[in-house]
Amino acid sequence: MKIDELEDLLGVSGATIRYYEDRGFVTPPRTENGHRDYGDEDVLLFQKIIVLRKLGVGVTEIKNLIEDKAELHDVLEQNVAGLRARQNESAAAIEMCEALDAEAGDFDSIDSPKYLRAIYESEQKGTHFAETKEISFRQLNLAITLIGAMAGIAIIPQNNIWSEHSNDPIPADIRANKKEGEEYDTIGDVLRKGGARKLIIVITIAALCGFIVISWLARWGILY
Repeated sequence: MKIDELEDLLGVSGATIRYYEDRGFVTPPRTENGHRDYGDEDVLLFQKIIVLRKLGVGVTEIKNLIEDKAELHDVLEQNVAGLRARQNESAAAIEMCEALDAEAGDFDSIDSPKYLRAIYESEQKGTHFAETKEISFRQLNLAITLIGAMAGIAIIPQNNIWSEHSNDPIPADIRANKKEGEEYDTIGDVLRKGGARKLIIVITIAALCGFIVISWLARWGILY
């Protein structure tokens, strides 16, 4: 079975199918011309994956089931507990919305102290409501500045490498392997040839560092 036929059968996109393949969930054989050839076992496995995902089971949990690292009962029991927790949260919010709608005629007449007190009391008993932590433009600019600074720090060593070797003679093995029409005068030129890839790596590292910093600041309440 080809991937387009599998898409129609499962009701999912090719990107979804390839995602699970890339994660190692399913490894279909390939034909002589390199096309995937899905068999009945692959179809059944994909169907099981989609069923569990539709029920809210996490990708990691499904991978553990496929690799016999987890028991189905334990995974489903944990998933049901999470679903019930979210259901309780929704029920509490719905109940309070209905009470607020019945009591307050408009925005100005909301008894905010009463309802805020009720929400906090419910949260102390284990009920969860939507988070109210917001990030301001000033805090967002701070985060972007931090990321930019990290990117600049990461790029400086690359610039130093280029400048240090910009006038060095190019090694013989590189000269021998150069493509026709390419002119490499210095090692600096060779290093710059891979500049796009290096820039992507630098930006990725900087973004990761920025994410870590933002998460740390948010955790300690500095951004809020």
